[in-house]
Amino acid sequence: MRRFILLNLLLGCSILFSTDLWAQTQSSGQDRKMSRKEQKEIAKQQANQQFEIARQALKDSMFVVEVDRIIGQLGRTVYVSKNENFVLMNKDYASVQLAVLSTFAGLNGVGGVTLAGNISDVQERIDKHGNITYQFRIQGNSISSTVIVTLFNGDNQVSVVMNSTFSNDRITFYGRLVPAEASKVFKAHPNILIP
Repeated sequence: MRRFILLNLLLGCSILFSTDLWAQTQSSGQDRKMSRKEQKEIAKQQANQQFEIARQALKDSMFVVEVDRIIGQLGRTVYVSKNENFVLMNKDYASVQLAVLSTFAGLNGVGGVTLAGNISDVQERIDKHGNITYQFRIQGNSISSTVIVTLFNGDNQVSVVMNSTFSNDRITFYGRLVPAEASKVFKAHPNILIP
């Protein structure tokens, strides 16, 4: 009889404990789902805030595109360091720096090229999806190209397409657009042209 009472008591305690544990896991699962929704909402709000900051930087013509991926004319993708690869615009002056060669110093000292020049023919368009396209020409000693910056709606992600004026070459950059004062890029020396 004692064994029977002890067995029933243990069985009852285990059922109570398991139902309590089951209820806790159900409530924590609901909390997790709620927190995921909240996290998505917070991430969306932050992305919209970054979009507004990037849009204002485009409007002020003082921005830096910190490039993390470069796609060449034949479609080859190269992942690069965003503090050494950038497109900079400062009112009527622009600079483009590429540093893709890690073993060779390059023309600018960081493994690539730095091109700079004056800006002209600035145009801005907004499509039906809210994406902002900002187009301008860079003309300098070592560069002459058309640059098309597309800021995607809802975030500060951009694509930058550079079309060379002389050789019909095309290069595409992907990265994030930030105001010039918030950027932490390393600007190397511009290329030295030897006549």
